[in-house]
Amino acid sequence: RSLKRVIPRSATRVALAAPASKFPGTGSLRICKLEDLDDLVTNAGVDEVTLERCLAAGTSVIQA
Repeated sequence: RSLKRVIPRSATRVALAAPASKFPGTGSLRICKLEDLDDLVTNAGVDEVTLERCLAAGTSVIQA
């Protein structure tokens, strides 16, 4: 297993900080599932589909 995949599974809280321009993502790198994230911290401008998916997965979205 990759260390990048083990860390989120052993953490008590998982947060991702990424700019709105990264969503929706098109890359092939996956570290964890959306359901594994507790918080997404981003700037304004995240598309509605991403927001809906995060909320449906139980992920808190913090727009700074």
